[in-house]
Amino acid sequence: MDMEAIDIIKSVKVSNKEGNITLDIIVKSTAKLPIGKKGYRFRHNIGKYTAVMFKYTEKNKFKIAYEYYQSKFDDIENKEVILFEDVAFLALKEAEINRRKIDDTKNYLSILKKHVLPYFGKMPLKDIKVKDVKAWIVEQGKLDISQSTFNKRHYVIKRVLDYSNENEYTSSNIIQHVKRSSPLFRKRQSNDDAFYTQDEVDLILNDTYEGSNINELRNHNFINTFCHIGILIGARTGEISALKFSDINWEERTIKIQRSITKSIIDSTKTGVSRTVPMVEKLYQRLLKHKESAICDWIFPNPITLMPYTDSRTISDHKFKSMLKRLNIPYKGLYQLRHTFTTLAILNGVLLPTVSKCLGHRGGTAVTQKHYLRLGNTNQKDMREQLEKLTV
Repeated sequence: MDMEAIDIIKSVKVSNKEGNITLDIIVKSTAKLPIGKKGYRFRHNIGKYTAVMFKYTEKNKFKIAYEYYQSKFDDIENKEVILFEDVAFLALKEAEINRRKIDDTKNYLSILKKHVLPYFGKMPLKDIKVKDVKAWIVEQGKLDISQSTFNKRHYVIKRVLDYSNENEYTSSNIIQHVKRSSPLFRKRQSNDDAFYTQDEVDLILNDTYEGSNINELRNHNFINTFCHIGILIGARTGEISALKFSDINWEERTIKIQRSITKSIIDSTKTGVSRTVPMVEKLYQRLLKHKESAICDWIFPNPITLMPYTDSRTISDHKFKSMLKRLNIPYKGLYQLRHTFTTLAILNGVLLPTVSKCLGHRGGTAVTQKHYLRLGNTNQKDMREQLEKLTV
């Protein structure tokens, strides 16, 4: 028995109680007790009795007793030195309560494990200085990431340090002295103004796949129908991916958009509100054709899993880009189908209330709100007649 154990452990008795090996441990009166512990006696259940295990325990009882005593101080409230990693997961867990979507939690946990804990995990909270955080920012700057990507990583470390200060594990919060924005990170290139022109839209919607290879022919119905929905009702990429044939009212010629896929999670729409939009004749006919080869209720399933693709990049990289390349159309992004709908709808004189309803803007823009007040609501028939202008 080493000297530390001698200073702590007074006696240890090994016994077989109801088929379990148990240690009765008494520590010396000078030993530190865990918070909330009264008395100097501990009882430790080793596990199921076997003669071999009992003999081993008897031989090593002081060592096992000391290790058990030490483990009682692993609770964060009993630690003399609290490390960053001791509170990190607790901090994110507390923040999760007010978070609407679970995929955000998964993302922040991934950032914590990959980009924060390797640097700060083993550092005592009280020893972390402003210079340490700034040094971490410099290291992040070497990874060629955008400011928006870094902002998410910054949030994670800020959340941990905020939590530490709120719970008095640190006497001050150093993160308030560190600027998040930095020239080390590239500014995100915005595609918000990019859209496919009317000529490009005509090529996409009327594509016969002439001259395409076998793989493109296999993807024809999928990507052509996907583009029809994106261009003709302006649904978000994740909303299109999550559509089912049962969402379609064939008699009324409408589509109910009530779910979306974001970061691999099937959930409600971005606004949490479902909406029903009309199908113009061209979209109606395209969906009827697509349904002929349906293999399940999902409109755009992975043929292997019969579930939707959870990452739109798969659709973009393996289906959309090859189609654009064959049609000689510059790639602007799959999500830009939505912006294309908005731009061409307005250029073709579609009323803003109709555009806003199709897009699912819960409150709408200030301009849309203004037009709502002046023009009032529009019904499905009126909306469909306006949207037909996109296919003239």
